Amino acid sequence: MKRVTTNHLLVITIIVNMSCFISACGSRQKAHFNRGLTHYNRGQLEQSIAEYQKAIQIKPDFAQAHNNLGNVYYNQGKLEEAVVEYQGAIAINPNYAKAHYNLGVVYHQQGKLEQAAVQYQQAIASNSKEGKRGNNSGVTYSDPGRLVFGMAGGNPTTNPNYGRAHYYLAQIYSVKNEKEQAIEWLEKAIVLEAGLMEYSKVDRGFDNIRQSPEFQRLINSQ
Repeated sequence: MKRVTTNHLLVITIIVNMSCFISACGSRQKAHFNRGLTHYNRGQLEQSIAEYQKAIQIKPDFAQAHNNLGNVYYNQGKLEEAVVEYQGAIAINPNYAKAHYNLGVVYHQQGKLEQAAVQYQQAIASNSKEGKRGNNSGVTYSDPGRLVFGMAGGNPTTNPNYGRAHYYLAQIYSVKNEKEQAIEWLEKAIVLEAGLMEYSKVDRGFDNIRQSPEFQRLINSQ
């Protein structure tokens, strides 16, 4: 039987200690992330920021923490800071559908319609890929987007198939006077999230196509 030398014991000890350190770090980052989410849900935004930042300090490539930190900044009206965090999340995970969608929302509010459209389309494509892989991160779906582009208030339940991303794409194409594409995306949005039908009826974002037979037929189809 082989003797266990002092050197072997030292190596084993180092490996065990490293495993414990990695495990501890993982627990700490999750704890800070969860506290950040709790503070966010309670409207305690500064405390939420502090917790998400601590999670990111421990794990700089924590894409979900970057995305959620972006959501906090968004709710504070700090759009540029939100953009940085969403871009950071996407740099870590290029197929992060939620971050693409959230970045699209900010660009949309800033009037950067072409950039917003790219992000919405990427969100839809990435979400489709996640679905095929059966991805389920276990993280609550978070969405800062509100239907405020050309109408007052409103915040319908977000469909996990990104019905609202389709809706916002329809808005953008309407503003650009690209009627066929606007109708196509709006129809898809309503299929995914039926409540969007009522919003489209009063949304000024569709004024350019409102009187078209295609739009009237769509909004009166149900």
